[in-house]
Amino acid sequence: MKSPYDPSNRPQSVGRRVGALRPRSLRQLNARVLLGFLRIHGPCSRADLVRQSGFSAPTVSSAIDYVRKHQVVEHLGVGASNGGRPPDLLRFNPTYGYVIGVDIEIARIRMALADLDRVLVGRWAVGISGSTC
Repeated sequence: MKSPYDPSNRPQSVGRRVGALRPRSLRQLNARVLLGFLRIHGPCSRADLVRQSGFSAPTVSSAIDYVRKHQVVEHLGVGASNGGRPPDLLRFNPTYGYVIGVDIEIARIRMALADLDRVLVGRWAVGISGSTC
């Protein structure tokens, strides 16, 4: 199955002019695609993102700067070099936000909290007594 973030899997309308996109909208769209790469492929460098996405280096840098400013991506440090400048490694920040699930039953309420990588952070259950329904 092809990854939804594979450049060859883009909708046909992406390659042709559908309407004018404002620079901010385009940056957000590019950032969303790059976040998908970071979530699927784990820590990687900007150069890796350029190769995987097919975007230009300035496009990747602009989009990554945008999401780093909002703390959705975090800098991990310097990676191993293959003879050139050591790459700065980036990763998706799973603690940027959280997801809560709630299950409401007649006699109890169950809740769970997970980070954006689906790692369970906490679980709670509360019994409901004296229900008058």
